[in-house]
Amino acid sequence: MTSTLVPPRVVTAPVQVGTANTVRIENVERSFAVREGRRDVLRGVDIELGAGEIVAVVGPSGCGKSTLLRLIGGLDAPTSGTIRLDGTGISDTDERTAISFQEPRLLPWRTLAQNVELGLPRRLRGRARGERVRELLELVGLSHAADQRPREVSGGMAQRASLARLLPATPACCCLMNRSARSTH
Repeated sequence: MTSTLVPPRVVTAPVQVGTANTVRIENVERSFAVREGRRDVLRGVDIELGAGEIVAVVGPSGCGKSTLLRLIGGLDAPTSGTIRLDGTGISDTDERTAISFQEPRLLPWRTLAQNVELGLPRRLRGRARGERVRELLELVGLSHAADQRPREVSGGMAQRASLARLLPATPACCCLMNRSARSTH
């Protein structure tokens, strides 16, 4: 079974940010085995994202937006085609990429500060770890909530804590997933 695809639309805005590199997606396809045969999610995707660009991938539910971001982030592999970051392929656990998921994915038994600390490099030790966590929480406007647990804060605050956890990695390519707004039509 092959479903009708509504391809995601890519909207770009040039912005100079950090040390981002070029992402090149060439003839990428991603299919999944289903009981009825195969479900094509992405087909023939060709995109080049320049260094420092901020890109929005928009489209209806089920069109492959999250699948595309997981492929770019190295969490999944295309069925065919290639994805390259600065000329080299992206692999699983690729340190050049980072992903913030649609849900914050915070550990409920830890405080926001403890969740953010999980994203720090292991080489950062002692007092420097606490200072970096405080800087990150201040950056996302959560200094006042450092000692609260995820269930004690709003969804937006939890999402910002998730973003703060992602930032220490200083990835060359950062994929942020957001829930789509519900249409009233």
